Amino acid sequence: MRPIDSFDFSTLTDREQDVLRLLARGMTNKEIGACLGLATGTVRNTIATIQNRLGLADRTQAALVAYHAGLAGTSPCGVCEAKPA
Repeated sequence: MRPIDSFDFSTLTDREQDVLRLLARGMTNKEIGACLGLATGTVRNTIATIQNRLGLADRTQAALVAYHAGLAGTSPCGVCEAKPA
């Protein structure tokens, strides 16, 4: 995998960044959907878009990149604070 600082997270929408933060916290699609008020299918499609934009092969790579970039420490909603990073 490429160095973490080579990923341009600014190419992601705010919603995609929110999903990526929660993915980095180890949340499932169902948990992410509940936190953000999205259908599970929407979460799955958003993760696929994130992978495509960042050039990643799967959700595990996306989660690892986000985690190592420090995104896991921030949560876009208070409901998600219950699941520690």
